[in-house]
Amino acid sequence: MSYINSPLKWAGGKGKALKHILPILEKHKKKVFVEPFMGALNVSLNFQDCELYVLNDLNWELYNTFDIIQHKPDQYIEAAQVLFAKGLDYYEEARAIFNTGGLSPLNRASYFQYINKMSFNGLYRVNKSGKFNVPRGSGGTKNVPVDAINITSKFLNEKQVCLGCTEFEKVFEYISEMEDVLVYADCPYVSLNSNFKYTKDGFGLDKQEKLKQLAKDSKHTVIISNHLTPYTEALYSDANEIYTFPVQRTISCD
Repeated sequence: MSYINSPLKWAGGKGKALKHILPILEKHKKKVFVEPFMGALNVSLNFQDCELYVLNDLNWELYNTFDIIQHKPDQYIEAAQVLFAKGLDYYEEARAIFNTGGLSPLNRASYFQYINKMSFNGLYRVNKSGKFNVPRGSGGTKNVPVDAINITSKFLNEKQVCLGCTEFEKVFEYISEMEDVLVYADCPYVSLNSNFKYTKDGFGLDKQEKLKQLAKDSKHTVIISNHLTPYTEALYSDANEIYTFPVQRTISCD
């Protein structure tokens, strides 16, 4: 089965796990679909026919890029094509410009698209100062994903979508009075062998436990993804249902 591709690559993106995840979501489908950690939007793009999508991520680069794709797709594609035409050799300079700030939201989104495709495996990682520090990738055809951008823009405009950039706790507060809600929380996972940070402050065990408690206290159906570890087995031992399936690693083969 083929799925809609996000215009962005994202570590932990669910593109290759959709065959496992979508049937679970369909089983619990509601009128309102909420993603407190939307990532590259792989799930929402392929989970159709909800009346409202509440899509959020604390990573401002993701939020800004999808906001631009929603409202200025043509200008976004044009700006990204200028950068992609410079090729892979422009990567270090582009990363430096991206890290200095001062770009307009449109230009920042286009630089984000460029480094996302040109960096090592599309990884997004920042240091303690919040600076993007991933080395460039190697070889391959690097083109602006025009079709994926247009499909994503169509989704964001034709569906009723609320885009946000805030902490997951505030998302749960925002939806607390809504009815007929399904929450899919694909949070940063409990670490196996890496310390990648998608935001400069990371996502520690205190956040893992806070998310679990909010899910347990919520009146809504909440589905959470994570690595299967002794810690998460204990944390979610009182869950109503637990599904396990293998996943393919593309950044760390170990």
